Amino acid sequence: MAKLLVVDDDKEMLNYLNSILVAEGHDVQGESSAAKAVTISSDYHPDLLISDIFMPDMDGFEFIKKIRKLDNDVKILAFSAGGKGFSQGQTLAAAKDFGANAVIAKPFEQQHLIKVINKLLDT
Repeated sequence: MAKLLVVDDDKEMLNYLNSILVAEGHDVQGESSAAKAVTISSDYHPDLLISDIFMPDMDGFEFIKKIRKLDNDVKILAFSAGGKGFSQGQTLAAAKDFGANAVIAKPFEQQHLIKVINKLLDT
């Protein structure tokens, strides 16, 4: 069982991810605010952070930068459908540049998500 912190301002997506990951046997904390998730991460010490990119209070790029300053070893999976003038490919490439270990495009298949998560947790 791994400790996962999931960050997404979309409550439906947050609940969906939580249900999938709990069913996989993980301890999951969900947060709709990236700013709050930075604080939670300091106390929770997750094995993996899963974050959307475009959120209202802090975008995923800034979130990844802040997390990397706190814990350079934590694994980070970023996901996005693109937005704010950026294509999905540009957004995901930028997330990797900011420090995400892996990226996944939305919408995604549940099995693909689980496979990426398991790969990150095994490394």
